[in-house]
Amino acid sequence: MDDAFLEEIEEPGGDTREFLADLVQMANHMPTRDAGSVLIIPYLAELARSQALSPGARTSLLHVLLGFASELDAATARSADWSAMGGRVELRHLTRLRDRAVAEIPSLIPLWDRESDAARYVLVSLATFGPAQTASLLRPHLADIPAPQGTDRADALDLAAALLDEDTNAMDMALRQIATWDSALAAQLESPHTPRPQAARAALAACVNRDLPDAVQLP
Repeated sequence: MDDAFLEEIEEPGGDTREFLADLVQMANHMPTRDAGSVLIIPYLAELARSQALSPGARTSLLHVLLGFASELDAATARSADWSAMGGRVELRHLTRLRDRAVAEIPSLIPLWDRESDAARYVLVSLATFGPAQTASLLRPHLADIPAPQGTDRADALDLAAALLDEDTNAMDMALRQIATWDSALAAQLESPHTPRPQAARAALAACVNRDLPDAVQLP
């Protein structure tokens, strides 16, 4: 991540960061993890909409929500070959997480105008999971996010644009470009069973995750 991107991200203060981390860990360690996470997602989204949070804290929460939204697609892409051979993959709990996170996306988009570039980057990835109306609202603003030509982030934003435009040809081109430096994605794309839209959304979320500073990633 470049210095300009880092400078505008404040690490959540000690107390705030500890509270947010405890909140997420509490959900993950409930007897039924998916049920706990599903219950906590609306609360996390409500906190993310609060103007009282620092840019770093809000980006942390958006990043957690992106994880909930993208985990299903990532698992689907990873298990495509096994599923094609008749293997059973239990994804119902991930579907519940994805659906609950996606339901919150339209209410998060109005944050765009007052957000840091890092938070906007996460919002773009979230928008690819949301309804078409949400995608159409964000698509004209992709250029607001700094992304020097030839960088991984520029490749990721090309993929985001293709997903928001629902342009399958552009999506395939962007996926192939990212696969030149992402070996895990390259391996997935070698399989004819890998569903491209799911692989693309998961790849974009992974790009965002790699590009965010450790300071905003909750344990």
